[in-house]
Amino acid sequence: MSSLLRIIVLNSIGPLWALILAPGLFEKYFYSAFAADGVDVKQLLHGDVFTAFSIYWVCTMIAQIWWLWRAEINMNAPQLLPKAKATWWILASILMLAGIILMALYVWIPYPQLPITGLLLLVFLNSIDFLILFWMATATGTPGIYRSVVPGAKCFE
Repeated sequence: MSSLLRIIVLNSIGPLWALILAPGLFEKYFYSAFAADGVDVKQLLHGDVFTAFSIYWVCTMIAQIWWLWRAEINMNAPQLLPKAKATWWILASILMLAGIILMALYVWIPYPQLPITGLLLLVFLNSIDFLILFWMATATGTPGIYRSVVPGAKCFE
């Protein structure tokens, strides 16, 4: 499968999982993890969490496109590999921080009474989203020698 096709597939699976499948599954099978006084679980999962993950998806798309564009431009410059590795980790860290900030703004602050199990499920959802949208997409789509910069990319060769 070509790198571009893998990226398209992963960029379709990520939002499908985070924005459509997971909230429905959480509501159906893990309702009690989100149930608390003053929490409308349907609004939380299909409104606030949907908004947070939509913004997160945009953030990951920007980071992913920027990373892949830079890797394509510098594909024939192996002397830039150490800088590229640092750049990848900085982008990954920024995305994880963005996920935490978005969860705080859309879930933790408006719903302080939310049980810890619900918060942990949302952190799990955010982690899966990060793995699909950023790590796997960059691991499979990064061209040439720059693929070696992405941790674990060798398992996709």
